[in-house]
Amino acid sequence: MVLVDRLIHAKRWQKRVACVSFDLVAVFFSMWAAFYLRLGEWVDPFGQTAWLFLIAPVISVLIFIRFGLYRAILRYIGQDALITVLKSVTISTLVITLLIFWLKQPEDLVPRSVVINFWMLSLLFIGGSRYGVRRLLSLSGILQKIAVRPRRSSSLRQKGGIRVAIYGAGPAGFELVGALDRSRDFKAIAFIDSDPQLTRQVIGGLPVYSPDQVEEIIDILGISEIFLALPGLSPIQRKVVVDKLEPLPVHVRSLPSLSQMTSKYYSVSDIREVDVADLLGREQIESKSELLEKNLKGKVVLVTGAGGTIGSEICHQAALQRPKVLILFDVSEYALYKIEQKISTLNDGSLLGIKVLAVLGSVQNCRRLKKIMKSYGVHTVYHAAAYKHVPIVEENLLEGLRNNVLGTLYCAQAALQCNAEQFVLISTDKAVRPTNVMGATKRLSEMLLLSLYGQDRVDNFYGEPPNGKSAKCSTKLSIVRFGNVLGSSGSVIPLFRKQIESGGPVTVTDPRITRYFMTISEAAELVIQAGALSQNGDVFHLDMGEPVKIVELAKKMVNLSGYKVKNGEDCDGDIEIVFTGLRNGEKLYEELLVDRSKSQTTQHPMIYRVMEDSISWEESMHRLNELEMLIFAADYPRIRDYLIRYVDGYSPQCDLVDILWKPE
Repeated sequence: MVLVDRLIHAKRWQKRVACVSFDLVAVFFSMWAAFYLRLGEWVDPFGQTAWLFLIAPVISVLIFIRFGLYRAILRYIGQDALITVLKSVTISTLVITLLIFWLKQPEDLVPRSVVINFWMLSLLFIGGSRYGVRRLLSLSGILQKIAVRPRRSSSLRQKGGIRVAIYGAGPAGFELVGALDRSRDFKAIAFIDSDPQLTRQVIGGLPVYSPDQVEEIIDILGISEIFLALPGLSPIQRKVVVDKLEPLPVHVRSLPSLSQMTSKYYSVSDIREVDVADLLGREQIESKSELLEKNLKGKVVLVTGAGGTIGSEICHQAALQRPKVLILFDVSEYALYKIEQKISTLNDGSLLGIKVLAVLGSVQNCRRLKKIMKSYGVHTVYHAAAYKHVPIVEENLLEGLRNNVLGTLYCAQAALQCNAEQFVLISTDKAVRPTNVMGATKRLSEMLLLSLYGQDRVDNFYGEPPNGKSAKCSTKLSIVRFGNVLGSSGSVIPLFRKQIESGGPVTVTDPRITRYFMTISEAAELVIQAGALSQNGDVFHLDMGEPVKIVELAKKMVNLSGYKVKNGEDCDGDIEIVFTGLRNGEKLYEELLVDRSKSQTTQHPMIYRVMEDSISWEESMHRLNELEMLIFAADYPRIRDYLIRYVDGYSPQCDLVDILWKPE
């Protein structure tokens, strides 16, 4: 194993010297063994045929060099390289044979069968040694991701298909070449790799080029697509690669990362569009296991809105921490079915031993919420249920208020009455100085939760206190506020991808608009960890990184799909970007904080605690009574005035569409 390790980490020129030295000795020994097998007796290599024993290794090695035998990487050697060995050994044997006849050597000195023996023995030693080294490396466990499978010859790759370059000449790239060979839809042409030791080498029959040569080989080799086979790269490193490829006229796609792999082998079906996360380059911060486990391990956990984008990922992350019971709560039957199937599959496959319950219901049904929490003894509640699509909520004001405001109140009060240990409200950056109804409803729900903190009363909004009297409750209430998540149901990313696939145009509301983004899994993990940091009545906001200009994001997605943006300056482009104007209630810039001076760090580098002002529960009750009456009366103008009066910073940009629907 020490020898294998030294072989792998040796410099490239040292490996070449070792290969040439071995081949010189192997050819010399093959010639001696060829004489021995023919004559059946000891042959002196320094006798009358000494010239042959000396010149045969030199001729063979020179021909091996001409055929590029020493450019192949032994650990990735495939059938293509073995065919090259066959050709080079055969030609070297023919040259030696012609030399023997040209020098008119007597048959008793150099029998003709010696040539045949030499050819077979050279094949055995030269080809066998290379295959043996590859096998040794594979068995050592250094290349666990490389499948030692028979590969088709390079001739099969010439039968057609989309011409592809593979960025990454490592194990994943080598495995991908085999998958492409079997697919017939693609034709692997070359590797691209930044490792100078691999550049100008041959791996699996394909030449390796440096990243600086990409633009040149696209034109010369007619490459239409580039596949990224870089599963081990960090997000920042992947962003650097993607940024370099983005301006080029090729379709860029990618293999999944190591964390996303479902098996150790890659196939053509694993190839996907470049993840938008690769464009952001957000470095993944390692999660703190003690924070992930604190409110989940061995606990009864309830997730409202379990079928939504964030809710489903919270369910997934929660299941990994092995709660005692995981209750999936959602108003949509189909969404509930999908998340229940996903968690059940994870539960069975990973032998987690979790009891999973799919509960159909609305957060507007306070009695059902209380019954569920009390029946199962819920410890932790993640409240992700909300209407979040800005234009839809803008046009359906009453339902937005009922679901986002009253639904949050009912869920929090049920948790308080049932003495749950933790209640976490999932909020949004749109709640900060909102310009739309959705943001205003989320801000109202935040204010309600803060007013509940520290109160001695946990009265039900529609009923008597537990046991007919007021009670003190120890439930910790917290709010986690963050921006957009990539790939969510309301995200622009799926919309842009669909528009690009249909040929455009790609619609952007305003050239100045920016948004914060993070991945779904990152957001869910941070929500769970923020809840574990709660001391009661806390508002947390997550580090969203730098804001992203949406129009630049759209351009990158168009370019990486292999198209060219069409605009006023370039009429020869393929897909046009059209600006449609801001939608009802939409802001140019989102904010995470009302007052940056009130933000404090926590023990997690991406979670910050915000000191928010709160009002008394008595004042909240007064405001709630007023809101409920306005909702019941469907008095839209007064509701608008209510939101302006009580939601800090709320400045609606348009008239409420629901006013048009108000009955006479």
